[in-house]
Amino acid sequence: MRSFLQLFPVAVALKAFLLLGSLGHKLPSSLVPGVQTAPSVQPTVSQGCLDTVRVTLNANCQFVLTPNLVLEGFSGCLLSPSDYEIIVDDENPLNQNIVDGCGYFRFLVSVKNPATCPTFSHCWGIIAAEDKNAPVVVAPEDATFYLYCDDFNLIYRNLESINITGAATFTDNCQKRTEVLKKFHDAIYLDNGCGSVVIRRSFFATDKKGNTGSDFQFIYLVPAPLDFVKLEDSVAVNTCTETKNRKTDGLGNVHPDVSGYPYVINHLGLKDQITVDSSCGFSSTYIDTRFEVCLTTYKLLRRWIIKDWCKKTSIELTQVIKVGDVDAPKIKIPYPNDLLLVSTGPFDCTAGLEVLPPIVTDLCSTFEWSADIWTDPSTYNYTGQKPPISSNGQVLIGSVNSKLTKRYINNLPIGFHRLVYEVRDACHNHIKDTITIQVQDKISPRAICDDRINVSLNEWGQGSITAAEVDEGSQDNCKLARIAVRRMVPAFCEASFITKKYDTNGNGKLDAAPFDDPRDTLPDWKWIVDGKYVVDGIDNNGDGDIKDQGEFFATKEGKIMTPQQDAIDFFCCDLKEFVKVELRVTDISGNTDYCWSTIWVDDKLPPYCKAPPSADFLCDRLPKGNP
Repeated sequence: MRSFLQLFPVAVALKAFLLLGSLGHKLPSSLVPGVQTAPSVQPTVSQGCLDTVRVTLNANCQFVLTPNLVLEGFSGCLLSPSDYEIIVDDENPLNQNIVDGCGYFRFLVSVKNPATCPTFSHCWGIIAAEDKNAPVVVAPEDATFYLYCDDFNLIYRNLESINITGAATFTDNCQKRTEVLKKFHDAIYLDNGCGSVVIRRSFFATDKKGNTGSDFQFIYLVPAPLDFVKLEDSVAVNTCTETKNRKTDGLGNVHPDVSGYPYVINHLGLKDQITVDSSCGFSSTYIDTRFEVCLTTYKLLRRWIIKDWCKKTSIELTQVIKVGDVDAPKIKIPYPNDLLLVSTGPFDCTAGLEVLPPIVTDLCSTFEWSADIWTDPSTYNYTGQKPPISSNGQVLIGSVNSKLTKRYINNLPIGFHRLVYEVRDACHNHIKDTITIQVQDKISPRAICDDRINVSLNEWGQGSITAAEVDEGSQDNCKLARIAVRRMVPAFCEASFITKKYDTNGNGKLDAAPFDDPRDTLPDWKWIVDGKYVVDGIDNNGDGDIKDQGEFFATKEGKIMTPQQDAIDFFCCDLKEFVKVELRVTDISGNTDYCWSTIWVDDKLPPYCKAPPSADFLCDRLPKGNP
């Protein structure tokens, strides 16, 4: 804060210091009555400061001092208020003649230009600033709520209702921040005796000086219109297993205390029931029409009439109530897993399933069940009449029910299907549950070999035989995917196989794996070393490797076996030998079977002799000893 010494020229400041002493502080109120106008240096001055000036602060908690308010007497040399300079020693003396806040402050009056009026001497006095402005209270907007009957007490004189109706705010001229005002006083402004009430809610605020301000809010509490009345359309009351729900009315029907009344959801989110003996302007009555469903269960068509006695209007609402056995039976799938695996039969590519009855518990009535198997149309080939199709496009394969003695469904194709159980009790309650069926072909094909085969070598000393020639009618319940053959390779024939370019890794020898099935591969086995396969083989399936069953030279029963091929080769090294050949058949599901055939290799071509060309000799040139 700047002092007066910083605000005036040096000479003026010295006089001010002598007059006021230490500035910038409120005076204690006990000092006010004894304050006197400072003696003038020039006794000829006829104008001086008032001892005490009382002012009332404005809405900004300020007051603007003017010379005519703080000076008395006359000075002929000072002609205009602008010739004076007034400084108030309050919390903000920098704004000079403006009084800031409540309290007692010293003020100093001087001449801006002493040369224009040398006879005027500086003077000072006391300002008593008072706050007589009441706080400004702003109540929340008026509000209307649909409330019913006893809900009135949720608002009227309920301090917690401020969270619903809104809180007031107030500001004070000498307190810059806005405050929230939660206290109030409620009074009944209007009560029409028919459920409508107007509450006048008053808010009051008092500042530190005892000034009080107020504002009020009107809260309208009115019954909801009949259009707001709701009713549960469908109600189920279980009196079969729950004894607490057996209260009845005079006609023996379920009581509305159990099944429910018409109601209104008020603005507080609460459900207000309109009972038969309701007051507050609303009431309700009902008429029942009863239908027997089963021995333990009945249905009611309950017609409600809701009256608004104040407006003399009414509406009707209808409710369907089922009483007794209202719960669906409990069902459990009779299979242990979520996926039921079924294999095709040995004679065709379909499966059959004996459908087990579901596990059902229902304590109130008897029941019946049925089971349907549905599948995607893409997996089901049918002839003749088109089968039923569900709403989601599924095809019905077969159905069974609890009335049948034999519950067997045939012709299930390979793939995934849905077995849907439905249980319905005697009171028309029903439930469904589903399990997925996967039909797989687990039946291996049957390999049949021709065991009377001879192979003759051609003029180049080679022969071959195809898998079809070895096959003698191999079969599968679905469809065969491949027929292939392979043969044993004795050590004395390895050179012939290398010559025929079976040495696929190019290392000059025939390399075979020490196992036949890739699943028997040892943990430390390496197929490739230095960028080359350690075995010879043929990539039959075109997947870029020779690691699959039947693609590499393998060891079986201590013998080297060639890869499986459509045909196998024989060489001169096989002459007069029985060569053991394996026929392996694979179906479309990957099931395999094999058989053995022993093939005799012979050479039935006679030797071909070629004589040297004719020649003439003289007798004396004949070798000695010839005639």
